[in-house]
Amino acid sequence: MNKNRPARKGPHASFEHLQPLARLSLLGAATSGLLLVLTFPKFNLLPLAAVALLPLLLTAAKEPSAKRRLLGGYLAGLVFFAGTCYWIYNVQHDYGGLSVAEAAGVFALFCAVLAVYTAVFSWLAGYLWNLSWGPAAIPLLWVGLEYARTYLITGFPWLLLGYALTDNFPLARLARWTGVYGLSYLLVALTVASIWLLVRPGSLATLHLLAVVGLFCGLSGVMQFSRLTVGDPTVAVGLELDIIASVVIGGGSLNGGQGSILGSMIGVFIMAFLRNGCTMMGWPNYIQEIIIGLIIIVAVALDQLRYRRDS
Repeated sequence: MNKNRPARKGPHASFEHLQPLARLSLLGAATSGLLLVLTFPKFNLLPLAAVALLPLLLTAAKEPSAKRRLLGGYLAGLVFFAGTCYWIYNVQHDYGGLSVAEAAGVFALFCAVLAVYTAVFSWLAGYLWNLSWGPAAIPLLWVGLEYARTYLITGFPWLLLGYALTDNFPLARLARWTGVYGLSYLLVALTVASIWLLVRPGSLATLHLLAVVGLFCGLSGVMQFSRLTVGDPTVAVGLELDIIASVVIGGGSLNGGQGSILGSMIGVFIMAFLRNGCTMMGWPNYIQEIIIGLIIIVAVALDQLRYRRDS
């Protein structure tokens, strides 16, 4: 790590308490690419669209090197397009008559060209974070690059971020007036707003944090309503154990003062994997609850051992 690298001034000093996620730099940017892959088919984890750009935007805000921001955004784009457009290789090889090497070359060139858009976004977003009005312009930058990708340069209109809200009928109605670009703007604006609220200095930090939590709780409620088409306040009853287990597995401590955003996200993925695995095995709900309970007991025991050792 270069200790002579100048620290960012102004509002960016408050990014220090978003560590260690912001320190991930290139790895954090690649995480955004992976989250975007999980958002679209074949995985269709559509709610991830609300947080998919969070690691990339944190990297852009924290990384003072323009070259590393550019490289991080490019890496995120490569992961995203390679993970979602893998079928292009099969089409070129099976139906286009190209050899394995030729089809692989066409696919690699395709991903390399489209990844330039996320690279430019990450590069310019880093400059915008330094301006007082910059955060408000970041969603417009993303939408402008999506429009350029669709109409102006490459002519590739697929995989726009707003398509993740297609099945979310309450939010998708916005597309009547704005098209898919309005939905993309909304998703990026939510991410930018959550970061901006979290990094605001001063005594209102707790209030800002609660505002971010309320924002995403409201968004998750709207997404749940779009699936069930009815409002049900008891739909998440019984998920408390899963939430606790996800946070503890992700490195959070029940004693407080420890944990990270990325760790909690990894814990959520692990719990979802376990839940889906138990369902595919045909195990009844009480068996699943026993397994989750055992995981919590083990995780809490390890947490207590770690706490006593550190004390």
